Amino acid sequence: LLDAGQGEGKAFDWNLLEKVKRPYFLAGGLNEDNIADALMLNPFAVDVSSGIETDGKKDAEKMKRFIEIVRKGESNE
Repeated sequence: LLDAGQGEGKAFDWNLLEKVKRPYFLAGGLNEDNIADALMLNPFAVDVSSGIETDGKKDAEKMKRFIEIVRKGESNE
């Protein structure tokens, strides 16, 4: 699991992933605005939490849009 840590909703420098040769889960700062770019890095899986929240609570609409983007990305592989 590659994550920025601390549960702050911040992404780390994804350029570091160029050297990773094994499957990995990508987490940290993912949301509906950057998940398409994140999927282009070919993670084995993604983990989202605060990126689909509004006022500290899970937001069903954000969750739905995030999943739609992930599914679209899977179909483009």
